[in-house]
Amino acid sequence: MKMFTRKALTGLLGLCSFTSFATVLPSPHPHQITLSDGSSMEVRLKGTKQFHWYETSDGHALIKQNNNWHFAKLSQTSGELISAGEIFSSTTPPPPASLIDSSTAFKMQVKAQKLSMTQDSGLYTTLSSHVPSIQQGAYRNQEANGVVEQPLLVVQVSFSDVTMNHDFTDLVFSTTDQSVKDYFRKNSSNSYEVIPAKETDGTVNDGVVSITLAQNHPNCINQCWDTFAPVFEEIYSKLDPLVNFAEFDKNLDGSITPSELSVMFVFAGYDRAVGSENPAIWPHKWNHAPITVDGVKINSYCLFADYQSDHQSTLGVIVHELGHLMLALPDLYPGTDNPDRGSVGKWGLMSGGSWSMKPGDLYAGQTPSNMLAWTKEAAGFVTPQVLTSSGRKEIQTTNDSAVIYIDPYLKEKGSRVYLENRQAQDYDAGVPGEGLLVTSVNINNQARNNGPMQVQILQADGLDELGRGWRADNGDVFPGSTNQNSLSDSTRPSLSDFVGINSEVEFNNIASDLNAASFDLNMIDEPNKYSWATSFQRSYLQLYTNVNVAAFAINTRDSLSVLDGLHINTHPTGIEDTQYKLWLFPYQPAEHVLSVTPAEGQLLAQGYIPANNRILLDSSISLPNGKSTLILELTDGVIEIEQKRVETYINYSEVESWWASNTDFSDHNQLIAMYPWQQYNFGALLRSDTSSVITARNDAFSVDEDTVASYNLRDNDIVDFSQQIEGVEIITPPSNGQLSGMDYTPNANFHGNDSFTYRLKTTEGLTSNVATVDITVNSINDLPTAVISNRSTTISAGQHFTVSGLESTDVESSNLAYLWSTSEDYVLFGKRSSQLTVSLPHLTVNKTLDVTLTVTDESGAQSSDTVTFNILASNNVPVTQNDSVTVTYGDSVSIKPLENDTDADGDNLSLILTSLPSKGNTSIQGNEIIYTATGAHGQAQWVETFSYEAVDEKGGRASGEITITVEPKTKTTTTVTSTSSSSGGSMSLYGMLVLLALGAFRGVRTRRKSSTIH
Repeated sequence: MKMFTRKALTGLLGLCSFTSFATVLPSPHPHQITLSDGSSMEVRLKGTKQFHWYETSDGHALIKQNNNWHFAKLSQTSGELISAGEIFSSTTPPPPASLIDSSTAFKMQVKAQKLSMTQDSGLYTTLSSHVPSIQQGAYRNQEANGVVEQPLLVVQVSFSDVTMNHDFTDLVFSTTDQSVKDYFRKNSSNSYEVIPAKETDGTVNDGVVSITLAQNHPNCINQCWDTFAPVFEEIYSKLDPLVNFAEFDKNLDGSITPSELSVMFVFAGYDRAVGSENPAIWPHKWNHAPITVDGVKINSYCLFADYQSDHQSTLGVIVHELGHLMLALPDLYPGTDNPDRGSVGKWGLMSGGSWSMKPGDLYAGQTPSNMLAWTKEAAGFVTPQVLTSSGRKEIQTTNDSAVIYIDPYLKEKGSRVYLENRQAQDYDAGVPGEGLLVTSVNINNQARNNGPMQVQILQADGLDELGRGWRADNGDVFPGSTNQNSLSDSTRPSLSDFVGINSEVEFNNIASDLNAASFDLNMIDEPNKYSWATSFQRSYLQLYTNVNVAAFAINTRDSLSVLDGLHINTHPTGIEDTQYKLWLFPYQPAEHVLSVTPAEGQLLAQGYIPANNRILLDSSISLPNGKSTLILELTDGVIEIEQKRVETYINYSEVESWWASNTDFSDHNQLIAMYPWQQYNFGALLRSDTSSVITARNDAFSVDEDTVASYNLRDNDIVDFSQQIEGVEIITPPSNGQLSGMDYTPNANFHGNDSFTYRLKTTEGLTSNVATVDITVNSINDLPTAVISNRSTTISAGQHFTVSGLESTDVESSNLAYLWSTSEDYVLFGKRSSQLTVSLPHLTVNKTLDVTLTVTDESGAQSSDTVTFNILASNNVPVTQNDSVTVTYGDSVSIKPLENDTDADGDNLSLILTSLPSKGNTSIQGNEIIYTATGAHGQAQWVETFSYEAVDEKGGRASGEITITVEPKTKTTTTVTSTSSSSGGSMSLYGMLVLLALGAFRGVRTRRKSSTIH
């Protein structure tokens, strides 16, 4: 028999993702360059570590040669940037060739990336034989209080031609200022502590070693494997007497992993990601060839520069690369072969957040943004609260986040959304907005390559500016600048567009403040569904032309499990759509070669691979308790393979997997075991079918309107004795009532049909089917409500007043009959209308009057409302007596007109002047009118009159008249009234007219017998 060998799998179709250095993005901020004429100009660094250039504000490429800046163009032969023949200046016209379009730049970046891979091709093979994968279960020095201590060694390296000028001790280890130590402590909620590595250089055990090498700075940006090799060799030879590396090999496996000891080098010189100065390096995390020191091997490191242009390297680039080194975190910006598909920007450290700066900072990266909630979970810093039920939810700003598993099968390994409240505080002081930040994960996307990224910010404004390489802003958060306070599959932006599947999740009434974000969540959890799955990281992908058959052992969690389908990533090999056959075989262990018996196989499904990579069976397949083997055969397609990285945040599942070509499988019925560093991205979609052990059955009951109904949902449900019911879970609440325990209360005055759904939940977390409860709320006629408006309770007799019944209501109908009645037999207008007018007679004494409204609905139900009014007796107006006086020229006379006026009700009277004399002057003093006659001696007699009103306490008034006779000076002055006197000052005629114009009056009250008269 022809034996199946691994040689059959050597046909490489291509790489979907390239092995790459973990590097930082170039600084997004402009750089100052000095031109040959001594002037300066701002330019921006573009591209990646492997292929980058400087660009003017109008998009022309520049390179520096022989200390001069030149316009640059792409060489047609080498594909490298070369001088376009013109030295750059502010007055030189740029050549057209110096405009590099984005598609050309993209191709050059990919080419440079591949060249870098070619040079470093032996690196991964070397590493895989020396350094184990760092997984979540790898060694971490965790103290008794739960805090993980991460040793860090900082090596400051000077060279023969350039020396270090800055000390990085405080920037790394300070406990009082912003530092590496402070950043990771706060982002881990005090659970991760960066500690100085033990060493004997300078200040012993401060974690910082300074050395000088007997060689020049390597001044290398890309493809530096060979260039850096002698540098690292000499570095470790100088570190050997200062650091006992064997002490850090905690698991005694002969190798030092970054979790045991992380080493960061700071080279004298410059950071090319920020400026054009030399000598320079590009900050990165990578692995050099294994170096043995103190009997243990070490090869992982990260590298920084002393200077970023004219200042010390900032914190952001350091914590970004240490995120790679210490925590194996991935970059969250687009790969070099995926231009302008960014999705995180300054919202996260592992993207553009490494260059953030808060108000008052001088340099980009001084205050890096906090990690995303996704990143914190990947680092093991937090466990977000998993939201599984509807209701009002709240997420605190500090040390809090949440996640919703959108995929009911894959859950934490599938599409999901992370929620956090981002506010401009602490390391987030430089974030571009404040509010609820939603990070989406779509496993149908690759991690960073070929299309939208797997991890994206779901931008609230729907503009996808981050997806086009633009900057983050306040429109990215909820509610944000667009006041977007809802999110669902039907909103714009659409939740389903970001997560790749229909989510059936709704957020409403989203709010955010300094302390927390809150929202109303509507969702349905499906705990019966689960998966047997790998990671779906999709970062380092390989496609082999003849890997057309895949087999994987799956394991069920209980005896109730059934198979609903399979989620797996495949790729067509030509123009034809990929076809599949999915088989189920009994499990058999096979360490190297899996042989199957065709007769034992059960064909589950066949057809074309769906666009969403998810095969769902027409009917669920019962599985034996324990393991089974699934085999997937493809035609015109290959199966995507994930290359497990040496260092990764992923905790790879131990899934037995095998592969084969169509030919070898059909000829020999054999598959061979996959390499340990490879796996399929797949998930068997499983479900615990509880229908045989717990069944919720539909119910129905009726209740009268405005009445509470008690019910027992469990009466007709079926529960196997093997299951213990924890309780009833309401899935959709009633629309027209409320549930409380076992009681249903319809909304006030509601009648008609209502319903809700529920399911049973066991103590083991399994759930039943969803049952519906139908409710009939019987109509009961409600009494109408009579309401009398215009309820002023004091009214004077002798007038009309109106009251209204229009505010009366009836919940069933607006057709009401009105009937008015009163306690006195007064004249009424509108006794059977919605308004009543009452005519009050004149009364001599105060009385009360009851007004009653009775309303009747269409069913004859009645209600009444009564208002009691206080009726004040009729008022008798005052009776005035005209007054007359005589006065001599130049003299004054006192007039008290109210003394002879009367009021039958005994009210006090008030005096109002309604006209003034035309010649004399008048003034009011106390209860008197003082009249002064003006004129010359011998002038003839004259007579004039003016008027007044006497006003009682109820507003009744009567008019009176005062006649003045003025005699010449030679005559004797006689007053007619019994009371006249001269006293006080006077007011001119003009002044009195002004008072009249202003409506001024002064009340004069005179006590007469037992009454006060005005």
